[in-house]
Amino acid sequence: MITGTFLLFPLVCSARCLGPASFQTCDDPESGMHVDISRFGHEAVINGIRPDSGQTYQEFSTTIGHTTYIDGIDYNGRPRYEVRENFSRDFTDSYGINVGKGPYIQMKDTPPEDKARMSR
Repeated sequence: MITGTFLLFPLVCSARCLGPASFQTCDDPESGMHVDISRFGHEAVINGIRPDSGQTYQEFSTTIGHTTYIDGIDYNGRPRYEVRENFSRDFTDSYGINVGKGPYIQMKDTPPEDKARMSR
């Protein structure tokens, strides 16, 4: 399970991961990406590489209570920062700086039909 991380989005869906929760190595057969994830306490470090280009990616995340602080460097060496707040299963928000797009804020309220589906 990859928790408290932000940029593994497409990787999480199709990746195959090996190892215990404290250290996993993951490969995505669709994109060819390789990612190593180290977890200790409330922190995680993610290092990724694109085999086709050799470009690397690094991310650090720290979770304190219901808030996760994330910062990293994308494959092009550009910084990225995000804060995710999850105060209930019904509402989450995130804000930060998206690489190449600038600042953003996103709020998500779980619709009633999704709440019913999640409680099953």
